Amino acid sequence: MGGIESLVYHLANEISKQGEEVWVYADAGPNQSGSWSDSSQTFKILRSGGLKPMRRRAKARSIKLTAQHNNHPVILADTWKSLEFLDTTFAARTACLAHGSEFPRQPSRQKHKRICRALAKADVIIANSAYTASRVALYTSNKHIAVVHPGIDEPAQDTILYEQTRSIIGGNKPVLITIARLEKRKGHQQVIDLLPALIKDFPDLVYIIVGEGPCHSGLVSQVKSHALQDHVQFVGTLMGAEKNAYLNNSDVFVMPGIEAGDDIEGYGIAYIEAGYFGVPSIASELGGASDAVDHEKTGLVCVPADMSCLERSLRKLISDKDCRNLLGNGARRKARESLWPARIKDYTKLFFET
Repeated sequence: MGGIESLVYHLANEISKQGEEVWVYADAGPNQSGSWSDSSQTFKILRSGGLKPMRRRAKARSIKLTAQHNNHPVILADTWKSLEFLDTTFAARTACLAHGSEFPRQPSRQKHKRICRALAKADVIIANSAYTASRVALYTSNKHIAVVHPGIDEPAQDTILYEQTRSIIGGNKPVLITIARLEKRKGHQQVIDLLPALIKDFPDLVYIIVGEGPCHSGLVSQVKSHALQDHVQFVGTLMGAEKNAYLNNSDVFVMPGIEAGDDIEGYGIAYIEAGYFGVPSIASELGGASDAVDHEKTGLVCVPADMSCLERSLRKLISDKDCRNLLGNGARRKARESLWPARIKDYTKLFFET
């Protein structure tokens, strides 16, 4: 379940548990009626198919028909695009989520107008980070923009998988890990470039790369060119307890985001998920990552694309166990505070605020 989809699911689930009637208007995949086991949920799900503009218009019509039988409902849009064709005049309150990359810094005049018109329908815009809030502010000057960081699920764990993963890694320490789509902005390439120098001082170093994406072949070639095959493991996409077993066997989570056009980390829930297992993170101050990683409290935040800063941070956490444990404990506390049952309250008070 993707980031936005996961957020909407948890909001719908938790709000319905509070006794509210919740309707979710979702997309239908090409060969499915629902990806959440629709019939087993505590909330109702209506799905629309077809091309994107058609889907949005169909949802808007369906929402309006449903609203005619409800007394001033509260509307939550997952993005500004979901508001674009929607009549919100019948709603008691309208909120819109904002994630970051859907707000380009240099949009065309037409797109700027579209986003502004859509956001004008919202009573409150809920951004996932301070960085995202700053991007939203380019499109609206008189709206209430609130910042609420997304939550995480209680991670699934399995003792057998933990031991199997430990055996796969080989018991070597320290272990660096990145869990992310393999794309340029995540910063895998920068980490690999630093490994030869790091391995000279830490010969047992292992770097685990979890995920798939367009940069996979390039990263594999980069590893071969540095003769790092014994130190870098590509393990593909992992989910649930299997992914968490790798995190639980790691020492440092590293994802030093770099700039790649408008595609910038809006928040970075992966840092929080690593923190649940007491794993401190290394991030860059680009985008919303510095909201997810508190510098010198839950990890270290580097200057974007500054290789010397990244190397110093890696060396610090690899060599200084006391520092690593201190930041790891801070990351664990932050992750516990980010579990959905606690975090949901920050959203609902904005939805039902009058």
